[in-house]
Amino acid sequence: MARLDRALASSPADETELVWIEARRGQESNGKHRRDSYEAPERTVLVRVREAGRIGQHRTHAAGASDLENAIRDALGQARLARPEEPAERIGGTAAPPTLPGLADPEIARIAQGRARDLVQQHAGRGEVGWLGWAEGRQAVVTSRGLRCATEATAAWLVASCGRS
Repeated sequence: MARLDRALASSPADETELVWIEARRGQESNGKHRRDSYEAPERTVLVRVREAGRIGQHRTHAAGASDLENAIRDALGQARLARPEEPAERIGGTAAPPTLPGLADPEIARIAQGRARDLVQQHAGRGEVGWLGWAEGRQAVVTSRGLRCATEATAAWLVASCGRS
């Protein structure tokens, strides 16, 4: 959040909205010759600005301080080329979203490929193939209108196959 706050403070736009989305997804199986195991991190930062009644947007996967400043500049460039919007449209309200407890399970967030493989192998019987997948995500939003919030969520799924597949 501190990095987003610094980028927001450096924005010369009339209004700025920054959304940080980060995820880690993975899948493991107990199949002997399967190449469907993976673990992949993802990150996206969305920038939306309003300058002189015009809205510009930019998306980047880089998240360094200078990368965020460049993304704001790119969004400003888009805004300068855009048509003026109706004055009633505002970006990023000030009301915080509702709190949704139970979206993040710490045990799922800690899972790694080795642990997932062990779980599948431990519980699969003879002739059974299992796939265990997981995802962990975080989102943070800061706006020049005062909205500042973050949330986390996790998910897990299991697929089992017995006999011929």
